[in-house]
Amino acid sequence: MALEGSEVVKQYAETLAQGFRCQKWEEVQYEEVQYIVINTPYLYPNDDGICLYVEELPGGQVRVSDGGEAAHLNLWKEGFDIFRSPRAMALAREIARDNLAEFDLGDLTKTGPAEELGDIMLNVIQAAHGVAHLQYVHPRHRPTFPGLKKQGNAAFPEKLKTFLAEIGLEYAAAPRLTGGSGQVYTAHYKVAGFTYLHTLNPGRSSRAKPLVDRTFGMWADCNDNLELGQKITLLNDEAFPWKEAHVKRLSQVSTVINWSDRDKLVDLLASRA
Repeated sequence: MALEGSEVVKQYAETLAQGFRCQKWEEVQYEEVQYIVINTPYLYPNDDGICLYVEELPGGQVRVSDGGEAAHLNLWKEGFDIFRSPRAMALAREIARDNLAEFDLGDLTKTGPAEELGDIMLNVIQAAHGVAHLQYVHPRHRPTFPGLKKQGNAAFPEKLKTFLAEIGLEYAAAPRLTGGSGQVYTAHYKVAGFTYLHTLNPGRSSRAKPLVDRTFGMWADCNDNLELGQKITLLNDEAFPWKEAHVKRLSQVSTVINWSDRDKLVDLLASRA
C-alpha cells in the first residue's frame, strides 16, 4: 500500500502518546510545592526514562523541570560528577540555551504560558537528553567502536603510502639529511629525488606541540641546504583542526599542507618533478 505522510505522523503521535504516564494526574507534594510528575517515553543513555515535573504558577504560567535528574541523578549514577568539570558545566548551559531552557544549579527548567505547555515540555526533554550525554566528554565514558583507532590516527601512514603510490612519483622512505649544525635528521619521505616530506600525526591536539617543535628545529637547521619548497610539512587534520600558531611556526621554515588539502601537495610535487 502507498503510505501517506499524514498517516505516518498520526501513527507515530498515537504511539508516542501511549508512552506518557503520570501518577493518575495526582499532584505530588514536595517541599510545599505541588507538581504533576510525568513519565515520558524518552530515555536517557542508560535507558532510564526521562521524567518531567510540571508546576502551575500564578498568571497562567507553568514551570517545567527535569528535577535535576539529568545532571544530579543520571550522570552521577554513571560515575560522572558534572559539577567538578567546568567544561561539562559550560556545555550543559549551552545545551539548555540551544533548547530555550535554563540550567540552574543542575536543574533544567523552562517557564512560559500554560497554552505553550507542549512546546515547553519538549524543550526540557531535549535539553535533559542532551545533558545526560555529557558523560561522554570524559575519556573514561566515551564509547569505543571496533576498528575506530585503526581507521583514524593509526591508519594515516598507510593512507599516505597509498597516496604517494597513486600520484606516480618516485619516493624513498626515511631519508637522512644533515643540518647546518652537523646534526643528522631522518625525514619521513624523499619525493621526486629532491623534496623532503615530513608528516605530523599526533592523534590529538594536546600532543601536537612537541612534534611541531622538533619539526621546526629540523627544518630550521636545514635552511642553508634546502629551499622552502623542498621542505614540506604534511599535517594530518582528520582528528582535529591544527592551531593557527603551530601552522604559522612551521610555515616559517617549510611549506605546510593539510592532509585534507592534499591536492595542493600533488600540484606542488608535479610542478617540481
